[in-house]
Amino acid sequence: MVSSTLLTTAVQTLFQPTGANGAANVTLVFCNTTATNQTVTVYAVAAAGSPSATNTILSAVTVPAGETVIFEPKLILGQNESIRALASANTSISATVSYLTL
Repeated sequence: MVSSTLLTTAVQTLFQPTGANGAANVTLVFCNTTATNQTVTVYAVAAAGSPSATNTILSAVTVPAGETVIFEPKLILGQNESIRALASANTSISATVSYLTL
């Protein structure tokens, strides 16, 4: 399964499993569609949790202008857990999540 969105400067949910069994083999792809370097910050948030320094899995990682960065954290997400992210500039980073529903 694949899900894509344009990131903003506000934290948003990239992916949250909908089934009771969760999801695994999560791959994150970040494509910088601008002519300047941008950064992306990603969080793996527990159920009923909030993004914070404690659950940051990528912190202000630079995605070079016109380039793509792939991150394969080998996560298994349970029901109501989520991957959330933000970018350094609105609509500059296209974020794609690939996953396998369990």
